[in-house]
Amino acid sequence: TLRPALLVAPVQTLGLRVWSIDPLRRRSIDHAVHQYILAQLDGLTDAQLRSAVLPSGWSPLGLVRHLTRLTSG
Repeated sequence: TLRPALLVAPVQTLGLRVWSIDPLRRRSIDHAVHQYILAQLDGLTDAQLRSAVLPSGWSPLGLVRHLTRLTSG
């Protein structure tokens, strides 16, 4: 199989062989994803940010909160 350029080394995790990402590149990817998400939400009203748009009950604001907790460690 081909190895994407962002991935640096195979790592054994829970019996699965996965590729690790260089921490500097990971931060760059995280930043790009955050900027993309914020651009998609730009211009939504407060009501739109808080209203559930998925059957799970998640709102756009809930997604941002979730991603913030994931990336803040």
